[in-house]
Amino acid sequence: MTRILVTGARGFIGQHLLRIGAARGLTVCGWTRADADLTTADLSALLSRLKPQVIINAAGYGVAHEERDPQRLFAVNVAAVVRLIAAAHETGVARLIQLGTYSEYGDHAGVITEDTPLQPKESYAATKAAASLLAGAPGMVAPMESIVLRLFNVFGPGERAQRLLPQVIRHCRTGARLPLTPGTQVKEWAFVGDVAHWIFDIALLPAPWTYRMVNLGSGQRLSVRDMALAAARLMKGEHLLDFGAVPIPEKEVQTGPCNLARVSEMLPDRVMTPLPQAVALTVKAG
Repeated sequence: MTRILVTGARGFIGQHLLRIGAARGLTVCGWTRADADLTTADLSALLSRLKPQVIINAAGYGVAHEERDPQRLFAVNVAAVVRLIAAAHETGVARLIQLGTYSEYGDHAGVITEDTPLQPKESYAATKAAASLLAGAPGMVAPMESIVLRLFNVFGPGERAQRLLPQVIRHCRTGARLPLTPGTQVKEWAFVGDVAHWIFDIALLPAPWTYRMVNLGSGQRLSVRDMALAAARLMKGEHLLDFGAVPIPEKEVQTGPCNLARVSEMLPDRVMTPLPQAVALTVKAG
């Protein structure tokens, strides 16, 4: 059975990968910073001990508001990826999946394809873009297979407290009013449980990967306002949402639809949770 290693196993995506991997009966082990700091540990020794055939790099720094150390940002998001690739080469890892983000693209009004120019608006996105380019470069990773999956606005149970739905759920429970932007931003929303399944499905494809960069989205687009209202209505807290109380942050990425041709080709039968059901599951777990 294929042995899969997930780095960043305590993060939002990493935790769901471990849970869903176990539910699927996969052989999955997780690394956290407590186990091994990717920026300083002897990664070759660790990979030699764990012997994974596939690595899913879900480690990252800079998503949380308190993660603002520029040196740590570069060390985790860029330098550690180079170290991981080198160790994977040394120990004979067959496949590497680098998890990226749609924020690497920056603002684009039109359809986002994998060939859309990268225009990151802030340092986190810039470092993730650098890692994507490194992990997707044939000369950097060959003969190991590698693929970069750029995730589009993943949500669900276990998100960081400052994200939209956790804030809505928390304020509806306490009865406190929640100041929000006008909510006119339209986003591509992907349920974390679905995303974890898709990542594993790609990791385990028997045929060689055709692409090195793949947009991993759902095609389900909804405004921030409608997303917040969908959760608040389930908790009868629509009246607590103050839309327009704060401006849209300058660094918030504004994009058009996500082109999903590549992932649809790779996973023609992928299962997707409808947004209303995914929101309900998030509220229930929250």
